[in-house]
Amino acid sequence: MKHNGRLPLQASTIRPDLINLRDGEKRAIVCPDCRVWRPIQDRMVTAHRAVPHSGQPRHRRSGPDRTPRCPGSGQRIWIDLTADQWHARYEKLANRYQNEGMDPGSRHATRVKRLGSTPAPVVVPRQRAAEWAAVRPAVSRTDTARQEYPKGDSPADGPEVPRRTLHPAR
Repeated sequence: MKHNGRLPLQASTIRPDLINLRDGEKRAIVCPDCRVWRPIQDRMVTAHRAVPHSGQPRHRRSGPDRTPRCPGSGQRIWIDLTADQWHARYEKLANRYQNEGMDPGSRHATRVKRLGSTPAPVVVPRQRAAEWAAVRPAVSRTDTARQEYPKGDSPADGPEVPRRTLHPAR
């Protein structure tokens, strides 16, 4: 992947909450243009589209309606911090946010309230059984009427109606 031609960004100039340099995790950064988390690969922001899920098939490589790449694709990043230095900056920023009442955790619900599935009341199955018992004789009369052939001769000028299925094995 080629870089985008812009001057490289230094990790020390980026807010620590917009870049991830933790040990054991994949390095990532918030793209400066589209503001979406993107992995850092070969000291560059990985290539991505301006609209992440545009509905376009991935195998198409050309065309006038192709979603263009984000201008932040291929942005070079110079990692001039160690993981410990970055973590210290991150903790300092988190403490500042907390002291100013801007704790990001306070903006979100702390507990997930799940709605459990309630079992059907016993009255409903009993009611359904009573309704079915009321209509069962009519249903059985209709089923037997469907199995009877109409009385009389078949039409003289038409072919005989088949009385077996065409595919009995199915």
